[in-house]
Amino acid sequence: MNSGNEQRSVAFVDLAAQHAAIHDEAAATIERVLRNADFILGRDVESFEQEFAQYCECEYGVGVDSGTSALELALRVLETAPAPRTTVQSPLRWSADPAWKLDFSNLARLSPEEIARRRAEFDRQKEIAKTIRAKPRAAE
Repeated sequence: MNSGNEQRSVAFVDLAAQHAAIHDEAAATIERVLRNADFILGRDVESFEQEFAQYCECEYGVGVDSGTSALELALRVLETAPAPRTTVQSPLRWSADPAWKLDFSNLARLSPEEIARRRAEFDRQKEIAKTIRAKPRAAE
C-alpha cells in the first residue's frame, strides 16, 4: 500500500542518449559551418528550408534567426491571412542585395518617421504585456 509520502522519479528526456545518436552528424555539420563561416542564410539553412518544406508537404519553408522571429512571422500570418493557406515573405529575404541589412535596425540610418513608428509599436506592445501581466491568474 502506498503511504502517499513516496516520491517517484519520472525521466522525461534522456538528452545524453539523444545527443549520442546524432553526435557524429551534428559535429560534422558544426565543423562545416565554422569552416565556411556560413552562419546566416547559408547553404545549411537553405537545405533545412527545403527539407522541412518537403517534410511538411509544402512547396516552401523558411528558416529564421530565432524563435522570436518565428513567432512574429506566425503571428503576422494569423493577423493578415485572407485565407487558410497564406504566403508571407520573410523579412530575412527582402532582397538579394545585403545592403538592406545596414538599415534594418540602425537608428542612424532610419528616418524620424520610421523611428517614431517603431517606438509607437513598441509602446503598444508594452501596454498589451502590462495588461496581460496585470490580469489575475486562475487558481492552479
